[in-house]
Amino acid sequence: MTVAVTEAKLLAGGIPANVWVYSWPGQSDTCYVTAATDTIHFDDIHEVGLHVFSRQYIIPVALNNSWPYDPSYYNVQVDSQANILVGPMQFDGAFHISGISGMPDGMFMIDEWFENNVGTLKRYYNSIGMNTAGYNHTISWSLVSYNLR
Repeated sequence: MTVAVTEAKLLAGGIPANVWVYSWPGQSDTCYVTAATDTIHFDDIHEVGLHVFSRQYIIPVALNNSWPYDPSYYNVQVDSQANILVGPMQFDGAFHISGISGMPDGMFMIDEWFENNVGTLKRYYNSIGMNTAGYNHTISWSLVSYNLR
């Protein structure tokens, strides 16, 4: 999957957003990324007109910070810092974010490594809510490469 920041635009209400496009063979998905003071919001667009608030981060990420990852009854926690290797890249002092997110019928475990000024290095979602029907829906992301402009 390739993630590209393709443009800046104004959303309803004059809110500035960066448009992120996630592309993989034969498909793509769009995400609007907005910032309000110290919080970065990610809103996914899965269908025309359907905006889904997917996650947020309090920036800069710091040890022991806690916040709701998405509209949820639960908070995630920045619980540790470590040097991690992601593919051939070494990240010193990356932050580990963990916790439960989602609503009771669609909860999931968050296990994520994050680097300030880079973003998500690794992310694992593991569904645990009532809608799982006994299935484990683990989603795994890992940074392959990046460049900052």
